[in-house]
Amino acid sequence: MAESLAFTFTAEGVVVKVFASQVDGGVQFRFETTAQEGYRIDLNGFFLDLGGDGGTVSFDGSKANNMNGGNNDGYDYSAVLGSIGGNDADYVSGTIVIPRITLADLEGADAGLRATSYGLDGQGSLKLVADYEPPPPPPEDNFPLFPQDISNVVFFFEPINGGGDTNGDGYYLVKIDEVPKSAPDDLDDWYMETLAWLIANDPNVQSADQLLGAAIKGGTQDTLYYALDGDLDADPFPVSSGSGPGGNVPPADIDMTYNYDEIFS
Repeated sequence: MAESLAFTFTAEGVVVKVFASQVDGGVQFRFETTAQEGYRIDLNGFFLDLGGDGGTVSFDGSKANNMNGGNNDGYDYSAVLGSIGGNDADYVSGTIVIPRITLADLEGADAGLRATSYGLDGQGSLKLVADYEPPPPPPEDNFPLFPQDISNVVFFFEPINGGGDTNGDGYYLVKIDEVPKSAPDDLDDWYMETLAWLIANDPNVQSADQLLGAAIKGGTQDTLYYALDGDLDADPFPVSSGSGPGGNVPPADIDMTYNYDEIFS
């Protein structure tokens, strides 16, 4: 069941990502919340407006679970996610299915998210709106067949508001380590799946547009950098990485490391 990022809701200290996948009878939406230390949020309702032209739905479950003022034209569909008030655990992740729609219907859609128990004191409430984020286009051929088994790859991301850039070099560098010999030696075969995993699991990677390129290391070959420019030629490392063509990415520049099997298990 392939899924892709569909909506991103952002408030101070909190990011809620909504992933969509086609299932029998409708579209499944999966909610994933990343919160800074101390921040709370309790998701109460999800609202979907196909075509972004408004609809008849403004609340679901109770009139407190509404998007009044968030989208005055209303929505076409809604779903209760948690509960408003009470002593139950905050709803921060889970899945719902909206029936009788397809992924194609999401093109041009917007969505609303109702939340309570928000903030450092847990006393706030939110009505957030987001536009549909279409999946990235099919990948271009950006990486050649590497002449030896790939041992690791370092992805260069443009940080969002400096997120993840622990060294202040202007990049968020993610190393995929311990690539097995059985993995394809053409990074085009698996970098998009890796990117989707990072978007789902790494709060500093929120969009495919952040990816600038990748450095590939394997065997006795020079470590080479390839920008996402649609050709197979090696490119100069970004200046701030401290390396030139054929040089190694300095280990001190790595901001986060994941093992290949962690992604493809």
